[in-house]
Amino acid sequence: MCIAILKPKGKTISKDILKTCHESNPDGGGFMYCHDNILHLKKGFMRFDDFYNSFKKVNSFNHDMLIHFRIKTHGAISKANCHPFLVSQDIGFIHNGIIDIKTSGVESDTMAFNRHILKNIFDLRSVIESQGIQELISDYIGNSKLVFLDNRSNHTIINEHLGIWDNGSWFSNSSFDSCDTKINAPYEYEIYDAWSPINCYSCDNELITDEELINEICGDCAKTDKYYKKWFLNDSPYKGR
Repeated sequence: MCIAILKPKGKTISKDILKTCHESNPDGGGFMYCHDNILHLKKGFMRFDDFYNSFKKVNSFNHDMLIHFRIKTHGAISKANCHPFLVSQDIGFIHNGIIDIKTSGVESDTMAFNRHILKNIFDLRSVIESQGIQELISDYIGNSKLVFLDNRSNHTIINEHLGIWDNGSWFSNSSFDSCDTKINAPYEYEIYDAWSPINCYSCDNELITDEELINEICGDCAKTDKYYKKWFLNDSPYKGR
């Protein structure tokens, strides 16, 4: 059912714990942090060594970080369905649990929730600290857990009481403590025995972000495509980069 982790600035998480999280949730990892008021997102790591090689390049002690390891429940096993997800350039999130929402094609319930709900909340970064907004989101997601991080290093945990604080970091469940990929839950768990990438219709490169997946084109091709240029200039996370 995945594990979502908030590692605050000034705290560390050992390689052994991160590896246990991956072994318990082996369908793709990722992390996000804020630096100079910019959210940096790294995701789509299907092997722990690839994840950790990228993770250790960042001085994690100096940053609030969101870390996620996925075990597939809805949607394909793909880089696009890995967490974190960007709601906008100003705020992103990770999720643990199952959200009852209609999905499309190979997208996960998390991606669908982002697309249908979170992206339609005007300026989520400014309102996420509102108790009312948090209660509305909590009511929608049930026993799921969400962790948000914005480009000012502010974090918000929805259903924090359902997780675990350990050595200064918050874990959405106990799979950081022991490796167990079996799921005991009242829903059908379908195992994908192969990783299913989703490719750009133009250049055939693999799509990574949920914006790319929804538009079926990578950010590089969107720069020159007449139809998608407006999306790239106005809404894409590649804007200004």
